[in-house]
Amino acid sequence: MRVAHVCLALALLAGAGCRTSPSAAGASPAMPRIGFVGDSLTIGLYATSQAQAYPELVASALHAQPVIQATSGIAATSLDPRMPLPTGVKIVVVELGTNDLSQRVEDFQRSYQALVGRLKRASPRTTSVCLGVWRGAADSAPLTGVLPAAFDEAIARVCPGSFVALASLYRDPSLHGPAGRPTWKGAADWFHPNDEGHRRIADAVLEVLQNAPA
Repeated sequence: MRVAHVCLALALLAGAGCRTSPSAAGASPAMPRIGFVGDSLTIGLYATSQAQAYPELVASALHAQPVIQATSGIAATSLDPRMPLPTGVKIVVVELGTNDLSQRVEDFQRSYQALVGRLKRASPRTTSVCLGVWRGAADSAPLTGVLPAAFDEAIARVCPGSFVALASLYRDPSLHGPAGRPTWKGAADWFHPNDEGHRRIADAVLEVLQNAPA
């Protein structure tokens, strides 16, 4: 982890409000908070332990409390508009779209834009990081044939902050599996990132925060 990433991101977090999160048991109530919204990757599948999941790694590097709203299998197009979101955070990371490949790109973009709009209203001065889909370039949607790159482009278009593509990480086989490996959420599959995959995602988030305006 490069010190410059951490130092600049800590400047973004300065003065943030605080609320104890179940995902950060034991955290000091004086710690700044960083929000995460996403699917099973954001839950932490399949890191060996919760501490090795990318949200926990990012929060630990920033000396912040992770406030996580994530559901396995959730899609942007199926989000309940009443779903509670992180509030009062100075940084929010959104990781959605992987489970939307069966949807029309236009519908996905509209749903994603509505979500980031809600997040901005909840925390008007937040710095946003939007992660791309955890898919390979050839993983076309079964019904429409649309490639994951089209969903990445939609995310990048409406993201109010920095976009981070994950496709190159997904294509690296060393960042997956092995299937059957024991983890804090049961036996790992091949699809989700392993410990090194989560670490590389966290590093990518911290790198873009290095260049975000303080």
